[in-house]
Amino acid sequence: MKKGILFVFLVMAAMAVHAQSKSKIKGLGDGMVSVTNVDGKMALNIGGYGGILINNKWTFGASGNNFFFSKSIGSENRKFQFAYYGLYNEYRFGQLRNVHLSAAVTTGIGALHTKSAAVKPEYKLDGKWTPVVQPKLILNVPVTSFMQVQVHGSYLLTGKTNNSGFTKQRMNGVDGGISLVFGGL
Repeated sequence: MKKGILFVFLVMAAMAVHAQSKSKIKGLGDGMVSVTNVDGKMALNIGGYGGILINNKWTFGASGNNFFFSKSIGSENRKFQFAYYGLYNEYRFGQLRNVHLSAAVTTGIGALHTKSAAVKPEYKLDGKWTPVVQPKLILNVPVTSFMQVQVHGSYLLTGKTNNSGFTKQRMNGVDGGISLVFGGL
């Protein structure tokens, strides 16, 4: 999985270098809320990204997401937070049109944290840090010259989390939501 993440990053970097001849570079960022699937149940995902937009086509930056959910383990109801952070890459198709599509991928690392009502009310690491890949398909709708709405669908892929109650198959899942993007569009 690590070799796959490195390969994706190198291909995206090579394309960016090729695209930079006479390029226009702008900054942008977004705030995102979505609903994701964890172990067959819905969870709230809050996150965002920031980066540079090259030639109104390629976005390269960093991303951070946290999704929250609850689960009963034995007789105890626990609250969980899966936080993941990494590199964000996006390519926009037909970016000169008002409404257009883009494809993106976040590659990074994440970890599951848990808290119990019986113990101190703070999140503690549950398991190990794991690689994360999240491909995404996005519909972009401009609102103003510096703001657009993005509606997206994605799929979260994780490695082994080695935690108390979840396998990677239970952490993997479909995600869908909405974002507000601000910056030089």
